[in-house]
Amino acid sequence: MNKSEANRLIDDLDWNATPEETENAMERLVNLDDDKLYLLLQPRYDKRYWYNAAIVISKIGYPRIESIIPGLLRWLQDMNWPGALKVVETLQKVDRNVLIYYIEQALTKAKATNDTLWITWIKEELIEPLEIGIEDFITKSNYRILQLSEW
Repeated sequence: MNKSEANRLIDDLDWNATPEETENAMERLVNLDDDKLYLLLQPRYDKRYWYNAAIVISKIGYPRIESIIPGLLRWLQDMNWPGALKVVETLQKVDRNVLIYYIEQALTKAKATNDTLWITWIKEELIEPLEIGIEDFITKSNYRILQLSEW
């Protein structure tokens, strides 16, 4: 499927689309080429598409979604964003060592931008439920970034 066709299908992920349009788009987008999966990351910068895009990403699943894990982690910057909880469920199914690698990158970016809420959500939604400890981190100092969590 080319990028133009994928974008047309993404239009049908709009929460104002008919259930039939949305279901058809989801069924087809599950087969999106791996190099185009990024198109599903908070598409259109318009929240009307995000929840259904998160469902498609969940259906695609790991390992196919590995290339977009950094973008999925950015989705956790605000847990009120549509699809954020579905993204958490999807990330919790990723191979633990792979996920930790990307979590460390996200924590480093969050610290660099002083995004303590993002750090908090990573801690609350991934680190604690998956019981990830300092011993699991590749770079132990990255674990200390969690101390910047808002709670």
